[in-house]
Amino acid sequence: MSHLAVIQTANQPYKLVKEINGKYFEIEKIDSLSDALTLRLSEFRKAFDAAGSKEVTGKLVAPVAADTEVWGAEVPTNALEMLVKRRAEFQMFTN
Repeated sequence: MSHLAVIQTANQPYKLVKEINGKYFEIEKIDSLSDALTLRLSEFRKAFDAAGSKEVTGKLVAPVAADTEVWGAEVPTNALEMLVKRRAEFQMFTN
């Protein structure tokens, strides 16, 4: 089984690769998640399916791109905080 991964190599902080059984392989002409997002799905799938011959080494990192903004909703820091928030929301609707 294979899937996408982002690794830190000696030359790149965020390199998009194909992971197969714990080994990482270069995806030709696609260095980053940003590169992948510029392609049509059919183009990306063709490159991804062809990858698997040039192994690269690196450390697995978060799947982000250094040049892409990341936006997110409020995320509770722990389960207790989440429960307190949900209880307050429930009480607003039941009162």
